[in-house]
Amino acid sequence: MSRTQRAIIRIIVTLLGIGIVVAALWYGIQFFTHHSSSNTNVPFGQMTTPPVQQAPAGYKEYHSDLYRFSIIYPDDLAFLAYPEAAGGGTFTFENDSQGRGFQVYVTPFQGSQITDERFKADDPSGVRDNLQNITVDGAVGASFYGKDKALGDTAEIWFLREGYLYEVTTLKATADLLTSVMQTWKFY
Repeated sequence: MSRTQRAIIRIIVTLLGIGIVVAALWYGIQFFTHHSSSNTNVPFGQMTTPPVQQAPAGYKEYHSDLYRFSIIYPDDLAFLAYPEAAGGGTFTFENDSQGRGFQVYVTPFQGSQITDERFKADDPSGVRDNLQNITVDGAVGASFYGKDKALGDTAEIWFLREGYLYEVTTLKATADLLTSVMQTWKFY
């Protein structure tokens, strides 16, 4: 291979690398823009208005324009969003110093019910103690106590709505936090 051919290959590899970095940055910007707490980017080509919830003193409202939900949560919990594969996302609301918080995991879902196979894929422990049918702002789901390898005993609520699976998790010891937050969950 000649010196010119090697130089051309280096240029092509460099341009491909720059293209990958630009694509990754674009995806990150798109993800966080769609998950901001403003309603400037409306998905699916429709105008929607998030529900107006008056957060009491000591609380904040979060709403996701992409997944079209809002919640009210204690303002001492720090919020972070992480993009997931295939259009999913994870949202954490945590206060590490107090050891409390919760996580919302959202992923595209085909089907009208969560099968045992799907449950075991997302929760390898297979533990679903005190399983109860529930609804979250009209979405049918289940609440249960589970086990997580890293977290230990958990309290979880899973439900389906408009092509998405929502898995909301907290520590079992802070299940009351999850209960109060889930009472404010609104779809729009």
